[in-house]
Amino acid sequence: MSPMPYTFDTEEILKKYDVASNPNRKIVLDILYQASKALTPKIILEEIRKTRDFDKVTLYRILDLLTNKNILRKISTSQGVLCYEINFTEHHPHAHFICVECGELTCLESQNLTRILKEIRKQTDHGHSVDLKLEGVCSGCRKK
Repeated sequence: MSPMPYTFDTEEILKKYDVASNPNRKIVLDILYQASKALTPKIILEEIRKTRDFDKVTLYRILDLLTNKNILRKISTSQGVLCYEINFTEHHPHAHFICVECGELTCLESQNLTRILKEIRKQTDHGHSVDLKLEGVCSGCRKK
């Protein structure tokens, strides 16, 4: 997992969004920050459990809190799998590609898509985020 190209301070982010800081919230944010794509709760829990005991219920409560505060974005695949990613202003809006065969979720980085998503955000003053998902079959599944 490689970090995003901007400065990331979990204490500062939690304070900015009026969320009390604690070690559990910080580790969840750190894992999602270091991820190169949106992660499922299962993957987040596996990462945390590499270094400490962690309760699944605690993780879901943290994910719900951070999503409700717009620190995280929740993405649902067509197969009903939930994934989470960082969602604050420094993290530019982008679309996602979801493979209908294997369920793999990939971030789509495109200057044109980013521009379109920013424009949609400006025009929709009653929504917090825009979620653009494209579905199809990934190259790995096409090769099978």
